[in-house]
Amino acid sequence: MSGKAVKSFRREPRLRAYRRKGGKRNRALQSRRIEAFLDFCERTMGVTSPGRVGARHVRAYWETLADRAPATRYHHWLALCQWWDMFDKPGKPPKPPGSEETVSEALTQILSDNAMRD
Repeated sequence: MSGKAVKSFRREPRLRAYRRKGGKRNRALQSRRIEAFLDFCERTMGVTSPGRVGARHVRAYWETLADRAPATRYHHWLALCQWWDMFDKPGKPPKPPGSEETVSEALTQILSDNAMRD
């Protein structure tokens, strides 16, 4: 169920340019993550224009992803960074709460698991 914000985003020329370059699977995943975020903004906060979304909306989105794995939240944050750049917003979107510690812990665990296999 796509709302106005998602439909507007799908027609965005910057999205088309983004999807044409690079790994197609990853770009499609990132686009779906952005669409999920915009759908959340429209359903819960009534925002229908992607350009009107800000940090407050991102923080509310993180609350809905609190039960997800740190890596999942991190991937959603990377998708939001792409979207933030597409709309020329200053800086970066807010990171998920506790993302610095949990992502570094997850990476450390992955590296140690790989070292044990070798």
